[in-house]
Amino acid sequence: MSEAASAGPSGAPDAPTIDPYRPQEIEPHWQAYWRERGTYEVDNDDPRPRSYVLCMYPYPSGAAHMGHVRNYTFGDLLTRYRTMQGEAVLSPMGFDSFGLPAENAAINTGVHPRTFTDERIEMLRSSITRIGGVYDWRREVRSHSPEYIHWSQWIFLKLFEAGLAYRKAAPVNWCPGCQTVLANEQVVDGRCERSGDAVERRDLEQHLAAAGAATAGPSWCCPPPTRCSSAVTTSAWRGAARR
Repeated sequence: MSEAASAGPSGAPDAPTIDPYRPQEIEPHWQAYWRERGTYEVDNDDPRPRSYVLCMYPYPSGAAHMGHVRNYTFGDLLTRYRTMQGEAVLSPMGFDSFGLPAENAAINTGVHPRTFTDERIEMLRSSITRIGGVYDWRREVRSHSPEYIHWSQWIFLKLFEAGLAYRKAAPVNWCPGCQTVLANEQVVDGRCERSGDAVERRDLEQHLAAAGAATAGPSWCCPPPTRCSSAVTTSAWRGAARR
């Protein structure tokens, strides 16, 4: 509000003058302020009460779309609210960048999958930053990096050695166009939501959680009551560290 309300000819106060909202100026200013002061960075020895907000890591297909904005707004609100309540909120960000989608994109574009993926990560990272998403970017992970793959393989081996994972054929949703397995949520009216190809039901060899040994079907990635509809497949186990 730029000035106080004044009385008009009739004696009634005039409507106050409101400064217009200028996002091109205001948003970069405060984003730089938070970044320079490390407002949303949390060290391991932070003395404040601890809180953890984790949104799913996106697949870096390019710049952010409205699905990204909707999803990450929820986590952003929680992070800001809990920070204002005096908590040390660990809110990391990373990219689910390893797998056949990146390989297929490389085949279609003729660009090396690492180069293609790294470029798309920077595009998505820039978009998330511009909309004001608050994360501790020092903790960013990329699931196609050798360091990340090393530890996800280590975790799987420990599960396997402990008898918590086993290998057998189990039914999956298969997209012939993408040449990859789909979660139930990625199948819309019997077709792949990405390519539009008709989805096939196939039995594929895969690693499953030992908890599913007593049942005919695969195990699930989330326990009740938050069970989702995604079976734990080989590719999911490769990214077990994300669960």
